Amino acid sequence: INDSINPELRYPLLVKPADADHSFGISQTSVVKNKKELDAQLSYVIEKLGHPALVEEYIEGDEYSVSILGSDYNDLRVFPLSRAKFPIGPKNKWKILTESVKNKEDSLYSSAAKNLNPKLEALISEIAIDTYKIMKCRDYGRVELRIDREGNPYVLELNTNPTLGKTSPVVRAAKHTNLEHIDLLEEIIKLAINR
Repeated sequence: INDSINPELRYPLLVKPADADHSFGISQTSVVKNKKELDAQLSYVIEKLGHPALVEEYIEGDEYSVSILGSDYNDLRVFPLSRAKFPIGPKNKWKILTESVKNKEDSLYSSAAKNLNPKLEALISEIAIDTYKIMKCRDYGRVELRIDREGNPYVLELNTNPTLGKTSPVVRAAKHTNLEHIDLLEEIIKLAINR
């Protein structure tokens, strides 16, 4: 709790558990606008939740999910991009996927990102593939990115074991390439066996 925060970080900041998944511990109060809110959120994450805290700049912009299939880095299959759907309303000032939202819905990403600039789509896909390769991902994974207001992409997360429920982002993205749920599971199993 007494660790110093990089002074180059600019508010608003996002404070979240550093080692949890499914947006555990993330709520609208996770985005902080000043030192007082920062200290309160650090105390919540570290002392109440018992996790180390990750502090990063909040990026205002659209969020995309890129699902990737494959282990041979020269032959990866990238499914159509999906765009995050954020809840609208007075309680949802910040565009973030909170724990309560993720626990209510499985299909937080729209089935496909429509009307996307082809250059931006290519850039997002390229960055996702590079992330997948750099982190030595195998079989399947999902990369989440945000594009800020100036069009700069930021990798938020690489999920090396994303959920494979019938309405999950990976399964929904695969369906856009005519790969049904059971066929996707078989492909992943084959990749693992061959590896």
